[in-house]
Amino acid sequence: RSTPLYSSAASDVYKRQVTDLGEIKKVGNLEELLTMIAIIIPTKDRSQFLIRQLCYYASVNCPYTIYIGDGSKVEHSNKIQSAVKKLKDKIKIVYVHYPDRNDNEGKHNSVVCIKELIGMAGEKYAAYVGDDDFLVPNSLGKCADFLEAHPEYRSVQGKGMQFEYIKGKSDGELRLSCGPYRGLKEAESECAGERLLQFLDDYWVPMFSLHRTREFYEDYKNADLLSDMHFTEIMPNCLTIIGGKSKSIDCFYLVRQGHAERWIWANNYLDWISKPSWQPSYEVLHNEITQALVLEMGVSQEEASVVAKKAF
Repeated sequence: RSTPLYSSAASDVYKRQVTDLGEIKKVGNLEELLTMIAIIIPTKDRSQFLIRQLCYYASVNCPYTIYIGDGSKVEHSNKIQSAVKKLKDKIKIVYVHYPDRNDNEGKHNSVVCIKELIGMAGEKYAAYVGDDDFLVPNSLGKCADFLEAHPEYRSVQGKGMQFEYIKGKSDGELRLSCGPYRGLKEAESECAGERLLQFLDDYWVPMFSLHRTREFYEDYKNADLLSDMHFTEIMPNCLTIIGGKSKSIDCFYLVRQGHAERWIWANNYLDWISKPSWQPSYEVLHNEITQALVLEMGVSQEEASVVAKKAF
């Protein structure tokens, strides 16, 4: 992978090395580093979306560092790097180009970028966002305040909305059918097994939530063992829910765009489970959530496996 490109606003604080265990050796103002938030964005061949998002953060004076993992081909990576240089004095950006990540296999794509970017981040908190979506910086701060005050919670999120353009991909005339995004809920049972069962009975997406960075990294630690793209979303989300409660607070947190290039779940689940990648990925999922349930519930391997099989 190429050397990270640091914006001038971040370079004096964000000089670091990342070990294989994701432990970070930091140089700079430690107090400032630990009280900030990292925004994690993987991207691939969609420079128009990412540049739009970066311009948004610059326009609202976003104080948080934005980590970009770029698996784009040269045409798009050149545009992104040019935008990073233009915005370097307005927002803090750490950009890493992954030229070997421009294939179509999920395990060599966004999940690896997400894991490595989280491991690179030295901030206390981290939030993932797609290159075509937007996080609201003020609300990220409110979510961080909540996690500071509630150590028993693993993640927190606010409200979301989604929109579409009538024509165009990254700009155009908005449809009138903009509405709430229903992928942000909460999980507040005191029992990890109950949280998991309720979560998978009414699935939502806590990967968009704000997390403590160390815990977020743990949730993604073995995600690169998965060969199926669906499981690279499901497994980290399950581990987040098993690991602790999740809260939805009253703030405007996330904006998502619907469009033709957005990755969506398989329409035919029979086709999905018939793919060669399904069974080995399921086995990784089952093992990971079983081990997490053993740790959180204090039960035997056999008891945890029963709960895991009931959940998924």
